[in-house]
Amino acid sequence: MTPQLLFDNFERLADAPDAIPKLRAMILQLAVQGKLVPQDPDDEPASVLLEKIASEKERLIKEEKIRKTEPLSPIRADEIPYEVPEGWEWIRLGDCVDLISGQHLLSNEYNEEERGIPYLTGPADFGIAHPIPTKWTENPKVVARLHDLLLTVKGAGIGKTNIVNTDALCISRQLMAIRTLGANQRCLHIYIQSQFGALQNMGLGIAIPGIGRKDVLGLLLPLSPFSEQERIVAKVDQLMALCDELEERKKRRDEGRVNLNAACLHELTSPEPQKSRKAWKRIQSHFDLLYETPANVAALRKSILQLAVMGRLAPQDPSDEPASALIEKIAAEKERLIKEGKIKKGKPLAPIRPDEVPYEVPEGWVWVRLGDLIHVTSGQALPRSKMSKGSIPVFGGNGITGYHNEANVEALTIVIGRVGFYCGSIHETPKNAWITDNAFITAFPENFLFRAFVVWLLRATNLRKNDSATAQPVISGSKIYPLLIPLPPLPEQKRIVAKVDRLMTLCDQLESQLAQLQRDCDALLSAIVNHIETVTQSSCQE
Repeated sequence: MTPQLLFDNFERLADAPDAIPKLRAMILQLAVQGKLVPQDPDDEPASVLLEKIASEKERLIKEEKIRKTEPLSPIRADEIPYEVPEGWEWIRLGDCVDLISGQHLLSNEYNEEERGIPYLTGPADFGIAHPIPTKWTENPKVVARLHDLLLTVKGAGIGKTNIVNTDALCISRQLMAIRTLGANQRCLHIYIQSQFGALQNMGLGIAIPGIGRKDVLGLLLPLSPFSEQERIVAKVDQLMALCDELEERKKRRDEGRVNLNAACLHELTSPEPQKSRKAWKRIQSHFDLLYETPANVAALRKSILQLAVMGRLAPQDPSDEPASALIEKIAAEKERLIKEGKIKKGKPLAPIRPDEVPYEVPEGWVWVRLGDLIHVTSGQALPRSKMSKGSIPVFGGNGITGYHNEANVEALTIVIGRVGFYCGSIHETPKNAWITDNAFITAFPENFLFRAFVVWLLRATNLRKNDSATAQPVISGSKIYPLLIPLPPLPEQKRIVAKVDRLMTLCDQLESQLAQLQRDCDALLSAIVNHIETVTQSSCQE
């Protein structure tokens, strides 16, 4: 198998996790190992090119156009990671480049009015290939020139690169400019890109990651003949363009699937039953296409809940006691608890106006306000230091956040996240648990409301509809109690739960299959890459 055969069939593997980034990395690796293009014995060897570069370097030093640097350490045999083809040479990067270190400018030395030349402060000014400056200076200290390779050497962006596409620009101390002294500049860029992981690792272990001149100059570089460098550049550019095309095609395909699924699910949950039936037929016809995308399965879950609370999942039984009778019983139970001092009497909820009702519910159902069904109280604060010991789970807005040796609820409890990112999330506790003040303890008359139905009902409801507009979302009883809820008869609540549980299990299975498919694609891609490297290594040795 050849690399080209992989690229010709790559669309089959494009759904593997990070498939295209892995392909890009593989292209770079094959390029610097001499496995991407054939060698030509008529090419002038890299040793001759290296002599020319050394002569050019001496000339520039004598003319004081570049500075003389300290001698680079000899390359030890145990440093060489792999064999290179005949005609190549292992060198240090400093043998073939001039390295220019950037220098910081003070705030009064640059501007945002485009006066002077661009000033780059770091990788935040990098584009996909070329810089996108946001600052300029009339007093440059260190200048990079057209076609110089910019390398990030400080901060979290170590190893990121861009190519200068203007006559001159000023660089800060977060950047270095790499300028060739005879090697193909684009080929040097390919090599530096292939070393991204190594450069990142060099900066680890210190408070502010950074690599110095010695680190960059000392990088090992497999130098190929100049003619082969040109062939490598042409091939890499061709294959990277193919990756761009595959990436764009995959993006369009995935967006198309997401949009089609969204349209189908929107129609499926339409108040008009005829539209809903047509949408279901459409989903059935395109099921395999639609649900090859995990995001679409997540959207399907939401639609299942929406259909459940619309009365579209389980059949109605005219012999069921209507929900209106349930409401009367729940109201009587609420009054009893208030009289016994077990719950506080809240403010009366406003009657439901006809214009508030979003859709018609089946016969026997009623629209109620959430506050007619449930009562919420905040949990109790618990310091993080007390969550490390014990066997009783501690529940916050995002589920279990630790363990404690005491419980503040001793029965199965529905928890509603009330603060922050997890505001409105729903969880269930075991019989003994501690619920923190980041969540609500939910109470309701369990004789008249099926617990599992309440869980699905709350998950189907936008509890954050009336949340705070501040940066930190917060919900309260006064904000969720007025929300409208469709309530079915008690027997139908149980039928709905049985149906939802079956459908959610099918969604679990579908997601599991997709995850396995992605793992299989990833394994296949890795196997093909390994095979290519083995075959091309054998070819090089021959």
